[in-house]
Amino acid sequence: MMHLAQVNIARMKAPIDSEVMAGFVARLDEINALADGSSGFVWRLQGDEGNAMYLRPYDDDRIIFNFSVWETFDDLKQFVYRTVHAELLRDRKSWFEQFDGAYVALYRVGDAIYATADTCTHGEASLSEEGMLTGKTVECTFHFGTFDVTTGEPTGMPCEIPLKTYPVKVIDDQVCIEV
Repeated sequence: MMHLAQVNIARMKAPIDSEVMAGFVARLDEINALADGSSGFVWRLQGDEGNAMYLRPYDDDRIIFNFSVWETFDDLKQFVYRTVHAELLRDRKSWFEQFDGAYVALYRVGDAIYATADTCTHGEASLSEEGMLTGKTVECTFHFGTFDVTTGEPTGMPCEIPLKTYPVKVIDDQVCIEV
């Protein structure tokens, strides 16, 4: 059985123990418990505290990382957008900065992995958060336009501008993207 791995990487506007982050921190246990009890939830990265806030995989202490596994995309979508988790998603700009650089969506098609720009060229929709992958076609669920993820080419209106694609290599089971 295949599962869906979900990763979030974010840069906090201030240290985790600051007043700026208090609203986010106050809801962590509630949201993690909700995930744990959600249909299709398989696993999430957590330490002794019950969350992944201890993990700092980057040189910047304000970058946090979260990783979970779900049975299906629909299960993850239900949790993210149709529970109280959506409240935190709506408020994320209160706590997190937008990263400089490329926002990339990854896709597995058969045994290959492809990377494209994350934002639909027709509008400001995230393909990694909202897109639906069928075969090698990702559909923007905001505008219903489609792209071939292997080439970035638009395959359905209203999308006419191709997605930027990025070379992907798998080296020792590590996915490497050249941006």
